[in-house]
Amino acid sequence: GVTRDKILKAIHHQSFTISLEPMSIESIKKGFYDGVFISSTSMGSLPISTVDGIKIPMACDKIGLIHNQIRDWEIESLP
Repeated sequence: GVTRDKILKAIHHQSFTISLEPMSIESIKKGFYDGVFISSTSMGSLPISTVDGIKIPMACDKIGLIHNQIRDWEIESLP
């Protein structure tokens, strides 16, 4: 919940778009996504490079910006 909210806020802050719909193998094969990630409390956003052996483009620059934005906010909130 908390990490998800931070990620959604960072995505909005970076003016990126996000799909919260379930992914289909067909949409992955067609290259519909420019990046896919999962969220984790300890790591923030983690890129996914393959699903069932199908390569997914690595939008690491975007995922990295999201990750860094969240870490920046966390550092700013330290006393």
